[in-house]
Amino acid sequence: MRTREIYDANYNKDLSVIIKSKKDLKEKLKKGLEDIEANRVYSLDEVFAKIDTI
Repeated sequence: MRTREIYDANYNKDLSVIIKSKKDLKEKLKKGLEDIEANRVYSLDEVFAKIDTI
């Protein structure tokens, strides 16, 4: 299984994302699109500024 480390600015902690299957990948991508549509996204500048304060 592959693990990809990502940073979630909402919770100010590291999260691991594990893709278990094609179905799981599709669900996670769908969730990401829903977050974008709901404007729950951050610019790279916002994320890097947050990282710099840690």
